[in-house]
Amino acid sequence: MRNLRNGSQTADTGRTGRMTGGHHECAACTHQQVRVINEALIAKVPMRLLGATYGMSAAALSRHFTHHVKHATIEQRMELVLDHLIAKCDEFEARALNEEVDDEVLGVIDDLRQELLEVKNRSRLWST
Repeated sequence: MRNLRNGSQTADTGRTGRMTGGHHECAACTHQQVRVINEALIAKVPMRLLGATYGMSAAALSRHFTHHVKHATIEQRMELVLDHLIAKCDEFEARALNEEVDDEVLGVIDDLRQELLEVKNRSRLWST
């Protein structure tokens, strides 16, 4: 997919060029990859890079962060990051199975996933 503003390649994420959310709509909230965008904003990925990747302006991302992400509690942010890491474990495991890697590697991935799930469960207990 091409970015309409400068003709550069952007990720195929359901947006064409630099679309906005429309009148009174948040461009990031209406984006198909909103969860990934939120995780990246929490992880402090540069907004220019995110904008180029997902076809929106850094200003739109800044507004989204200010009005929707910044107010998330620490527990909500932690849960987003943990969900992302658990999903990455699943992705790594699938790739490892396709490449027929050593069982030790699969064991490490599984151990990491279990640790992350335990942290996530403990964090839920703290927030209640």
